[in-house]
Amino acid sequence: MRIIFLILGALMLGWAAFHIHSAFAQREHFWFYVCSQGTLVISGIALVIAAKRNYRGHWSFVVGLVLLVLASHAIGLEVDGALAAHRMVQWSSGIFLILVAVLCGVLSLLSANELHRCSIIRENSDDNVV
Repeated sequence: MRIIFLILGALMLGWAAFHIHSAFAQREHFWFYVCSQGTLVISGIALVIAAKRNYRGHWSFVVGLVLLVLASHAIGLEVDGALAAHRMVQWSSGIFLILVAVLCGVLSLLSANELHRCSIIRENSDDNVV
């Protein structure tokens, strides 16, 4: 799992670097890039740190981070759409789906943390039995 975390972290950081370059090259979707790049960088760094420290959150950790990144992308698209149409953001189904993605992402991260804690406790108890 360490190598998968490391590869995914490097991909997220590379994707963030590419989009930061795109944000300066074109001024069209500025708020999309502002909202999404922070979570991409934080998620990439979190995955690299998880790989280095042998984090045992498994796929629920990756799914939680991906859901939070997608939610931040969607927030950026909603803000860009609202600014392009010169209107206030309305409570649409898109905002509801963003909130659902954030909630599911946070729950998945909490589940990954609990899985990590339980696997560490189980590993320590198995060492004491022998």
